[in-house]
Amino acid sequence: MALTIKQERYCQEFVRTGNMSEAYRRAYDAESCSAQVVANEASKLFKNPEVMARVVELQDGAAERAEIDASYVLRRLREIDEMDCLDILDDDGNLLPVRDWPKVWRQFIGGFELVQTDEYTALKKIKWPDKVKNLELLGKHLNVGAFVEKRDLTSSDGSMSPKGRNLADFYDDVQTES
Repeated sequence: MALTIKQERYCQEFVRTGNMSEAYRRAYDAESCSAQVVANEASKLFKNPEVMARVVELQDGAAERAEIDASYVLRRLREIDEMDCLDILDDDGNLLPVRDWPKVWRQFIGGFELVQTDEYTALKKIKWPDKVKNLELLGKHLNVGAFVEKRDLTSSDGSMSPKGRNLADFYDDVQTES
């Protein structure tokens, strides 16, 4: 079964905005609907297997056209992680002109603040990329377990009860690990 024109537009808008509600509003001209109605309808629509398949197809195509894949993302995250402030200083510790900064610095700093007077322009602040967030993303990508957010409590048979132990003993072990 083919998608309707509005469903196709929803898929296109979702890939463009990444927001189910916004995509629904635009595709279905639902500007006057309440946020709750839009959210509910957008969620229902997104659960449609044909809509989901089309979104995946569009996202895959967008990534291919942009030549972005997991390797690209990992490479860029690593570049950010390896940024060193010495790369933008001369041998005397003075800041190099921005045109002489390595490309990675020009691309990834979050911004900078200048102070201007009649005699000079000076760099007052540099906003670094969030290195902790960057490391978290690297860790999640590589699944190194450095940022484990959930504890798997299921046993090998899929139940939630540990074999051969009562739940109170298991709870005590978990508390002492924390």
